[in-house]
Formats: sequence, structure tokens, C-alpha cells
Amino acid sequence: MKKWFFILSIAGAVSAALCLHRPIDPDAAHQQHLVNHHLRNLAYADYQTRNEARAALLSIGTPATEFIVRALDNRPGLIDRTLARLGRRVSWLRITPTTDHQLRQRAAEQLASQPLCEHPAAIPALIRALGDDSSVVVEQAQQSLRRLGAQAALPALTEALHTRDKTVRFHAAEVLRDLGADAAPATPALLLRLRDREPKIRVVAAHALGHIGGTPALQGLSAALSDKSAVVRAAASFALGSMGQSAAASAPQIRQGLADADLKVRVASARALWQITGDATASVPVLVAALRDANAWDSALALGAMREAASNAVPALIEVIEREKVSRPLREMPVSALALGKIGIPAVPALIEITTHPDARVRTSAAMALGFVGAKAEAAIPHLVPLLRDLNADVRRAATLAIGNIDSGQHVAALVPALIKLANDDDIFLSSLAASTLERVDPEAAATVRRE
Repeated sequence: MKKWFFILSIAGAVSAALCLHRPIDPDAAHQQHLVNHHLRNLAYADYQTRNEARAALLSIGTPATEFIVRALDNRPGLIDRTLARLGRRVSWLRITPTTDHQLRQRAAEQLASQPLCEHPAAIPALIRALGDDSSVVVEQAQQSLRRLGAQAALPALTEALHTRDKTVRFHAAEVLRDLGADAAPATPALLLRLRDREPKIRVVAAHALGHIGGTPALQGLSAALSDKSAVVRAAASFALGSMGQSAAASAPQIRQGLADADLKVRVASARALWQITGDATASVPVLVAALRDANAWDSALALGAMREAASNAVPALIEVIEREKVSRPLREMPVSALALGKIGIPAVPALIEITTHPDARVRTSAAMALGFVGAKAEAAIPHLVPLLRDLNADVRRAATLAIGNIDSGQHVAALVPALIKLANDDDIFLSSLAASTLERVDPEAAATVRRE
């Protein structure tokens, strides 16, 4: 315990010394306090308080930007971080932090607004904030840079890719990825990041280049297919797939990825090969084999994206739908049901068969999948109507919504009472879905539904 008191004494002395030797301008201190007050008010639930705070910041004018930048730059230093760790270890110790991540978050938000963003210190401050210890501050800084757009933020974001701070490099690459084709001038810098020491930065750089496209991106991503890191190889395949037919030159290399030792690389390669060539022949068997893995959601989604071209995968996806058994299928979408729904007509006979499955979760997923198929699943309606009287509430709800999405009007008499009941359900999500379906099926009956 003496050791901790010694550390606290040293930390306090250093902090006090720093405060004593820091020149303080009374007017500047008052302005900083005022700006911080308005920034905090931006977090209020009351919209009037938020609007008044925004107006107050704008009324201060250009000087407000300088104080907002100071607030954003006021990140926890070594002493603050040490004291915070100590506070977590010593329960009785009450340490008030000298920095406020919520204040920094609001500062980052305001630096994207006019005319504050025109100040030359605004964008550099947002770039520095990409290395903040708080994830909410980083996310807000990224959002502000996206709002400012490529024309304003691209030079600083490109320069940030060369910084020694790996956290800043990573988060800058994420923003460039989201800017898409507008980030094309950053292609040379992103190609360098494909050789970054950090695999996660190479991954984000690959995705950014896939969104940008072009010959240099194609060449760099093709080279990244041989990266020593499996996650980077998978990202390169995914990025090339997103480029579509323009990445045709990479198809032979991507085809080699179908035999990669890593499952995610095989799945990404199979999807990319189909996206580039339009031929699912080689891809479907690889994705079907991947469905045996417990975390098969990405391969199921890839098969769903292929639609009827993945009809050979229906039996394997039926096995997944029986295995998946999501506890709340109406809330947590079973990816196997979504995939089968996208495959469409070829999946209907197999889905009809499992509408009588002994497990209610499987019946629910089957009904949902048939609903995703839509009008083309009309042959399933006679098998769905009995589910409107199922003992399980989720099955009844799923069948009601599915029939409403499929039916052309022949089963309105059986459907409308169930839809009215569901439209009055306490679950707002389900009631809104049922109400919208009812408006399409029977507008007069929809008028009788309660409205909140």
C-alpha cells in the first residue's frame, strides 16, 4: 500500500508542477470554459438545449474552432492513464478524470459543421483524434471526416496513412474505404499499406482498393492473394470480387484460393470467382463443403447471393436450417432461411417438407424462408395455412407474415383475422410488419387496427 501512496504523491506533485508552470490567459480560459459548456449541452436529450448550444458556438465564430480543437486534443496523458488504472485496482480511491471522452466526442462532431470545418486546424485535429483511446471519439472523428468528404479530407487522410501511429493508419484507411471511388487519389498510399506490418491495416487497405477499383488496385490486390496472412488473402479475394468483371485477369489466381488451407479464404475465393466470372460451377461445391463448419453464415450468405445458380446447395442449406435452430428466429434472422429464400423456386419443395418438422424453430424458419421467396412460392400456401393454428406463437406469426408476402388474394379470408391479431401484438416490430401486410391485403380491415 505504501508503494501506491508513493506513486500517488509523485503523480500529484508532477500534475501540480505542470499546472503551476502553465501560462493561463484569463480570457482564453473563460472562452474555453464557455465552449466546453456548450459542447456538453449538445448531449442533452432536450432538442431546444442542443439547438441553443449549436447557435451559441456559431455566434462565437472562428475562435470557437480553436477552443473546440483544444477540447478534442485534451486526451488522457500518462499520469491520467496511470491514475485511472490505479482507480480500477483500489476500490475506495475516488479519482476524478481531468479529461472527458464525451466532451471530445462532441468536439469531433462540431468540427464537421459549417463554418467551423473551414478553419485550418479542424481537419488535422480530426486526424489526430483517430488515435484517441476512446472508441466513441474515434467513431465520431471518422463520421465527421466522411461528412467533410473526399474533397476536403482526402489530402489529410492520405498523409495519415504514412504516420508511425498504427491506430491512426488503420482508422484513416477505414474512412478511405467508406469514401469509395472518391478516394481514388489515395490509391498509391493504400497500395503501400498492402505491405503494412499490421495485418488488419492490410485488410482495410484491400477493402478500400476494392471499392476504388482501377488497374493499380487490381495489380496490388492480385499480389495480396499470396499474403502470408489468411485474413489478408481473404480480404484481397473479397475486394477483387467486389470489382466484378473488371477483375477478370485475377480469376486464375482466385481459383487457386478455392484449395486454400484456410476456410475463410476458400469461401471468399468462391464468392469472388462467381462475382467475376458469373459461373457458379466451381464455387458452389466449395461453399457447400464450408456449410459443415459451425460458423457457416458467410458461406450461406454467399450461396444466397448466387440465387438460382446455387440450387444444388438446397439440401445442404436445409440441413443447416435444421441445425441452426435460432432461439428467436423472428428477431435473429437465420442466415440459412435467408439464403434459401434468395435461391427461390428451387428451394420451395424442400422448404414445404420441413413445415411439418417437429421442432417449432425449424417450422418458423421454413415459413420465413418461403416468405422471402415471395409470390413464386404460391404452391406452399396450402402448407402454410395450417401453421396459422400452430401451437407455437412464433410459427403462427411467421406463417402469417409469409402468406401475406406470397398470397395473391385467394386466402384472404383465412389470413385477415390472423393479421389483425398480429397487428395488435405488443411486439412493435411484429405489429408494424403485420399492419403493413394487412394494408396491402385488406385496406378496410387495416383501418380497424389500433394506432399508437
